[in-house]
Amino acid sequence: MTVVELKKEIAALEPDVQDELVAYIVHLKHERDPEYTRVLERRLNDRNPENWVRLEDVEREFGYRRETEG
Repeated sequence: MTVVELKKEIAALEPDVQDELVAYIVHLKHERDPEYTRVLERRLNDRNPENWVRLEDVEREFGYRRETEG
């Protein structure tokens, strides 16, 4: 299957399936990048709150809106 054929197939998928596929492709990309793993581990182990990112800031940056609970 060619890349053009793959793109057509992906475009025809439901949005939630496309999102799952994007997540999988990003996972594969990160899996083959040892530097990404090192940086991620360092960030996850960072205990300094000054270096943390608030979930609300990430959501705003990426245009994601959560449904309010309750």
